[in-house]
Amino acid sequence: MKVLPSSVSLKRKHTSLKQESPLEQARRSWEAIRQLDCKALLDAGKMSNLPFPGIWVSNAWDRLPQDAQIVGVPDVKHVCDSWDYTDPGEGVMLIGSKGVGKSVRLRIFACIQYATLPKESRLLCVWNANAPVLNSMKRALLFTYAEEQDLVNEIEAIESLEGLGSFISRREIYAKETFSMLVDSAQTTDILTWAGEPQRDAEERQQRWQTLNDFLEGHRTIWGLSPKAYTAEAHLPHNVTRILIDEGFDEQTMQTFMNNSLLGSVLKSHPDRNHDINYYAGSYPWLLDRLDGWCWWCAWQKEEEISKMSSAHVRSTMSQKAAVALLGDPDLWDTVLWSLEQDMYVKAIHDDLQNLKVTQLCHSWEEMARLDSRYVLDVKSGMYCSLYIQHMYIDAVREHEQTLMKSQYGSWIGYCRYLLEHNALNWAEVGWACERLCTDVISKTGIKISKDLIIGRLPTQYFSRIPKIPDLCNGAGIIFIPKKFNFGSVDAVIIYQDTAGQLHFFGLQFTTSEKRHKHSEDEFMSVGAAEEWIPSVLQSSRDGIWKLHFVFVCLTSKGAQPKPERICKLRGNASYGVLSHTLHVASFHDVLDVNAEVCGMLMEIAGRREKEYADHAVAPPFPPLPSTTAWPLKLSEDQLKQLKVKQLRAIAADGGFNGTYRTRDLLVEAMKSQGLLLVE
Repeated sequence: MKVLPSSVSLKRKHTSLKQESPLEQARRSWEAIRQLDCKALLDAGKMSNLPFPGIWVSNAWDRLPQDAQIVGVPDVKHVCDSWDYTDPGEGVMLIGSKGVGKSVRLRIFACIQYATLPKESRLLCVWNANAPVLNSMKRALLFTYAEEQDLVNEIEAIESLEGLGSFISRREIYAKETFSMLVDSAQTTDILTWAGEPQRDAEERQQRWQTLNDFLEGHRTIWGLSPKAYTAEAHLPHNVTRILIDEGFDEQTMQTFMNNSLLGSVLKSHPDRNHDINYYAGSYPWLLDRLDGWCWWCAWQKEEEISKMSSAHVRSTMSQKAAVALLGDPDLWDTVLWSLEQDMYVKAIHDDLQNLKVTQLCHSWEEMARLDSRYVLDVKSGMYCSLYIQHMYIDAVREHEQTLMKSQYGSWIGYCRYLLEHNALNWAEVGWACERLCTDVISKTGIKISKDLIIGRLPTQYFSRIPKIPDLCNGAGIIFIPKKFNFGSVDAVIIYQDTAGQLHFFGLQFTTSEKRHKHSEDEFMSVGAAEEWIPSVLQSSRDGIWKLHFVFVCLTSKGAQPKPERICKLRGNASYGVLSHTLHVASFHDVLDVNAEVCGMLMEIAGRREKEYADHAVAPPFPPLPSTTAWPLKLSEDQLKQLKVKQLRAIAADGGFNGTYRTRDLLVEAMKSQGLLLVE
């Protein structure tokens, strides 16, 4: 079993520095704060090393490491301006979805305050409202007075909440000091869960909030709060300025982040990965940072495997350039995406979705967002932090809705209907929903490929990396469904062993017209693509161990069409071309065992899509992949420009050629030199 790191500090390198005490770290932070360029902290075009303004306590759930590289955040100026207009007993609250950057803004705010405030103005920062108040307030005081040893000794001797209050009162009276407060993660004091259920430790949380509030009362306070914090927000003073953070990185901030991260360097070398980055992370700070961290982690792991060097050596010596070179391997990039899916924060969302309360049909994005807005940027439009997270919620809501409906597939039908009636019709989203509906049907009732090939109900396995095929018994199979949006040439894969013991391998594509997607058949039935699923597939298919099929599920039906292999060999006996297989073209009605309602919905969607193609002469989203039956492949300059990197790699794989080059241009030149490509 692969062990994944639990700490956010994926990118932190090993160092040989001796272990510092908490106070030594605090004093070093004070030195760094005094040297900060506060203007750079507000400049979206600059990166800064942001020290932690507090006594550091390691916590696996801390999203920010002790010393964080951050992009400047201009809107912190608005936070500072709002703060300047508050009086004692008033405050400012930053509210926004989890991971949008509230803690970063609070840390920037605190550093600016510490760098500019006069000595008699003291800011006490409670960075984890979930900690016992005595501990968190002592840490706040210790950091504030870290460079005044006599006061440090006095604070360290305090053993009670009363002692803390007495210390603060004496400083206010005799030293003429004024205190203000910062409280992050205020939602952890809520006595209700995000779903509105009582917390198991509700009494303890209530007591902690009341105790903390005793210290906050009468002081200016700035809070960080996530959505769905029912009682925590209700307890805040009425005279609080609420600042909503409802956007991820803007264009300039995104550019700065990419210019200074491994993720950005990977994208620069492999532009075709922009789709994956947009799908999984969008412009959301938390997800982008995690994805960048997993790039480093996977590159380190790969280098350790190759070099046999120690983890400490690899982490302290690996350059970004070396990491980019390793991440040019598509398999390692898939590992990065898989690792993000296994990330403890993402898995926590998965776990929470099991407890999602769906008491009525929620087909619109706004209705779904209101169920749990913790990862939603804009509730009214139903805009989630990324499309990947949104799809997690859509899948979960459909599953919960099913218990409310008589129709076995009513939840997906209702969602498809909503998409069709939505003002901004998104055919990519409609297509994804249809794929989910169809695979849901197959997993529950099976699929009828032909009169001789009827497969019953199948277990479902979602995948982001091509899985290892398990041993099967007669009459058993699995339907594999890609997690990736627009996975490639297929929407699902079925592995099946019939009652006679014959193994079958099916690639399924749900489409409006098989003619527009003929390239998908050759792509998936190529030696290179099929071998990712079945080792030595060419010999296995020739020996009859495996029978290969490609199935278009569309508007029309045709008889099964046997397709002979079109295999050639290059130097070194490498084989390329298309494997022998059977092509099936079947209608939704003939293939899926569904009622008229489901079939009618699928036919309506397909019909509307075809009409749009006809009305607007719209080309398919990706240009057809040229036939690989003749080598070298002859293309014009314009045809070559239309091909995506993924399609070029598929052609290279058909030719038995390793297409894992760092850039598209390098791949094209390599294919030319191998005699696979001729540009006319």
